[in-house]
Amino acid sequence: TKEGVVYVVDLAASGNGLGSVFRLQNGAAEAIATNVHTDEAVAGATLTLDESALLVSHLHSQNNSAQVLIINLSTLEMAIFDKVINANHSAGGLHRAHHTGQLAWIDNTGGVYFLEP
Repeated sequence: TKEGVVYVVDLAASGNGLGSVFRLQNGAAEAIATNVHTDEAVAGATLTLDESALLVSHLHSQNNSAQVLIINLSTLEMAIFDKVINANHSAGGLHRAHHTGQLAWIDNTGGVYFLEP
């Protein structure tokens, strides 16, 4: 972030398919989301342009369909976005265009989906 806060997605390294999202600030790491069903190879994440939310590409816990976890960084409330991308069965890359609010989700075959609210 502009203030130097770093967000990290810990992939499902434990082998149980669950990862965590950490906020690194002032020399400390705080888990802000746990039991996040991540892909073992990909965990795309990006901030919104105004840095009010962190978006994390992950999987639906029961049917492995792609979705985006939206974490409100001031309240830590979470929401799910899955329109169109839920036909995919792997977490994809998630990107925000530099200096814009345009968001894109990329599947594992190179397909690009522009995300709109």
